[in-house]
Amino acid sequence: MVMVGKKKVECDTIDGECFSFGTTNGFHVFPFLSYLSLLLCGLVHEHWSTGFIRQEKGLICGWLRFVSTSFTQCCQNVVRVARVARVAWVETITAPTWMGRSRYRVAAGSAGSRGSPGSKKSSLPVAEQCAWALGNVAGEGEELRDVLLSQGALQPLARMMLPNKGSTVRTAAWALSNLIKGHAKAATELIRLDGVLDAILRHLKRGDEELATEVAWVVVYLTALSNVATSMLAKSDLLQILVGRLASSNSLELLIPVLRSLGNLVAGDSYVTDNVLVAGNEITVRVIQVMIKCLSSEHRVLKKESAWALSNVAAGSVEHKKLIHSSGAVSILIRLLSTSPFDIRKEVAYVLGNLCVAPSESGRPVLIVDHLVSLVGGGCLSGFTDLVRSADIEAARLGLQFLELVLRGMPNGEGPKLVEAEDGIEAMERFQFHENEELRSMANQLVDKYFGEEYGLDS
Repeated sequence: MVMVGKKKVECDTIDGECFSFGTTNGFHVFPFLSYLSLLLCGLVHEHWSTGFIRQEKGLICGWLRFVSTSFTQCCQNVVRVARVARVAWVETITAPTWMGRSRYRVAAGSAGSRGSPGSKKSSLPVAEQCAWALGNVAGEGEELRDVLLSQGALQPLARMMLPNKGSTVRTAAWALSNLIKGHAKAATELIRLDGVLDAILRHLKRGDEELATEVAWVVVYLTALSNVATSMLAKSDLLQILVGRLASSNSLELLIPVLRSLGNLVAGDSYVTDNVLVAGNEITVRVIQVMIKCLSSEHRVLKKESAWALSNVAAGSVEHKKLIHSSGAVSILIRLLSTSPFDIRKEVAYVLGNLCVAPSESGRPVLIVDHLVSLVGGGCLSGFTDLVRSADIEAARLGLQFLELVLRGMPNGEGPKLVEAEDGIEAMERFQFHENEELRSMANQLVDKYFGEEYGLDS
């Protein structure tokens, strides 16, 4: 049976904290922007820490009661400020820390001299302050993102991302990743804007690692949310650029969104697996190589992300399965299945299970016997038996599915003896009265079929 289909992942690895915004009569937009910018910086004096801000949420909520009639009106004003970028100077303050995975962010560094309100020298840093504000508001949740999108925040932020370099470009990319999160329509609209696709590819290929990291998170949400965006990105040079970044960088902050983007591309568009990641193509070999690099990393998150991405490749054609099986990834995966934390072992189990079965026209998966024999000979059976004993339903199902492959598919009827040697009978019998009907039925059928009354009589 097929272990898993292709699957996308949208969510952040690390979530930031949420603050509540009050909505009552209060400040006009310009004082609001000043107060908000200072609060987002988190430091009016150097001894103000983010811990202070968290402890004084009531003070923050009081200062943010800024709307004269409605929150929608205020957001409309802020978007207008971002477009025009002609407001009173709000000086930035250097901040020592981040809060969460780019959900709430603080302005870093001084923006330089004031300049006149309409000068180019002042308009960019002030526009960047507006992007900080919009990005932080968008990080508050879906309801506030809806408001910002309805007031037209997407296009001005997208335009800010088009230039070749600068902190404003990085800030705009970060704000956009917050703004489109959970919004398929917004993701599709963004990728269709003139210049956006080219800017994404350019920043990922040539930008510094900080800029590439923020743009990569934009790609994560685009590929997770929008089939249109996924198709456009898949037919561009994105895959080659992502692989290049994976091969050359050791930055955990960059590698995580790049890996997730690559996995989403493979999961979301058949063009990638059918026309790009084909046997014999250099890019296909490079993809496997960078996956092996990440699987071998000391970072737990990279191991999990790379195993998940590789499971999407392994869910492809027989050629993809053969390519992975013949690579150096298999020995690493078998070791991780036995020695890694539980969440990594579960992702690894998907990869190894998918290597052993192939789709067929009848709908019933075809067993790839030589892969199964190789994996069992490599010592993976004990890891799958441990998953059967897990309290996690999904992991236990993966374990039972692999035991079924071994019992049915190992040559010369060796399967039952191999499973018994790993205490697999005892592991399956624990489901005899299990509350989950699917697992109970699967385990009982396997025990009855392969370990019935006549088992062992001919030995």
